[in-house]
Amino acid sequence: MGVRNISWPKVTVDAWIPSRQPAVKGKSRKLLVLLGSVALLLLLCGELRTGWAQSKLLAAVSARLQYSVGAGPSPSPLAAPSGPYDQRLGYSRLPNMVARLSDSFAVSAQARNSSAAREFSSLGGYPVYSEKSQAGLQISGRSGQALFSARYPSEVYPAFDQIPPLVVKSLLYVENRDLLDDAPLTNPAIEWQRLAKAVVDVSLNAVYPAHPISGGSTLATQLEKVRHSASGRTSSRRGSRCPCPARLRSSARTSSSSRR
Repeated sequence: MGVRNISWPKVTVDAWIPSRQPAVKGKSRKLLVLLGSVALLLLLCGELRTGWAQSKLLAAVSARLQYSVGAGPSPSPLAAPSGPYDQRLGYSRLPNMVARLSDSFAVSAQARNSSAAREFSSLGGYPVYSEKSQAGLQISGRSGQALFSARYPSEVYPAFDQIPPLVVKSLLYVENRDLLDDAPLTNPAIEWQRLAKAVVDVSLNAVYPAHPISGGSTLATQLEKVRHSASGRTSSRRGSRCPCPARLRSSARTSSSSRR
């Protein structure tokens, strides 16, 4: 009986040891995602408290919303909103008045807006400028003596610093007490807690119509809305046209004006 030689296949040790590289790479990716999420959450919390990034961005945008007064009529004047403030001061009726008086009068000078200001207005934003607290009409004689003078409102504070501090602090405490904190970079157009509550209320009202809806506008946004929105308000009634565009325009102008 003979013995036959059998050649066994050679097997390397590496073939029996499973590779751990994919598992290590998977753990590294998860760790990076976790660290990135934590860093993003910390940055978001810091931004909500300080508004540092918003202040830098809004200051850069507001610096481009400029205008200058030039001789003659403007080749591309901005259309004024139709809010109570614009109607009372005659801004919304200015094109019609200029057209009616063009036979006997000429426009000696008018504002020229920057390209960024025109683009901002074309997107639905309200024009950004230093608004008057008081306006009226004064007719003077040849010697400079006032023949007629009318102002509305009749009495105003000449400057913000002359308003009693108790009045300012009381109003801020009732409307937006976060502005009482020493946070100069905070955006006065957005109060995140109030905005979050308004979103939740609107969502619940869509399911349960009896649930009340609270407003998300800050004091600064309400002032812009009263001045420039149609009829001085944005309707929130069920079934009415969505008020979001008007509120966004008010918030955008408030944010831009606060950084000028």
